[in-house]
Amino acid sequence: MTSSVATPRDHRRRLAGESGAALLEAAVIGPVFIVVVLSILEYGLVYRDYLTASDAVADAARTGAVQGNDMTTASQTADYSIIRAMRDSLASLDYNTVERIVVFKAAGPDNGSPVAQTPDACKNGSASDSASSCNLYFPAAAFGAIQYGDDDYFECLVAGDPACGWNPAGDPPTRQNGTEEDGSGNIIPPDYLGVYVRIEHKMISGIFGSTFTIEDASIFRIEQGSLST
Repeated sequence: MTSSVATPRDHRRRLAGESGAALLEAAVIGPVFIVVVLSILEYGLVYRDYLTASDAVADAARTGAVQGNDMTTASQTADYSIIRAMRDSLASLDYNTVERIVVFKAAGPDNGSPVAQTPDACKNGSASDSASSCNLYFPAAAFGAIQYGDDDYFECLVAGDPACGWNPAGDPPTRQNGTEEDGSGNIIPPDYLGVYVRIEHKMISGIFGSTFTIEDASIFRIEQGSLST
């Protein structure tokens, strides 16, 4: 019986083969690993911005529902308070990524999702008159009005600036809070107020596209309010 003894040359040959296999495995697995890491990073940031948007619309809708048609003690309309709440809640985002904000008359929580209830004319950024029960605000101008205390911007005094179809400063009131009567003396049921936001989140790597659209909305029933002068 004969036996073979591994020589140093055999070891070198085996190690060289293993090195080649490792390089091949790295070439195959490396790109997959990088894509997985980037996807976790990218969509983690998207989810963070989605949570920020969700909190923002909930805070803003709650603010508008409490104020209703009333003016604050500083003579500011409900939409002023809504946009101010949005501006504060979205402070962690790049304002340039916030495309539009809509304040709208909703049908209630049992009539589809808040985003689906947002009138298309305002949601798509094309509302230009008072035909829709929604008010369209572009953050560049609306947030600036908040910063400089421009109350008049939110009173819908100029058609299309902003596009205002549900006037929060109307006379008679256009947002019912359960205190108004119709012609027969019956109490008009309170309206539901919704707030919608659209954000174009900028992706970092570009592998999954340059932007990711985030849409969210929230609905609250308008209360009788306690902010009137």
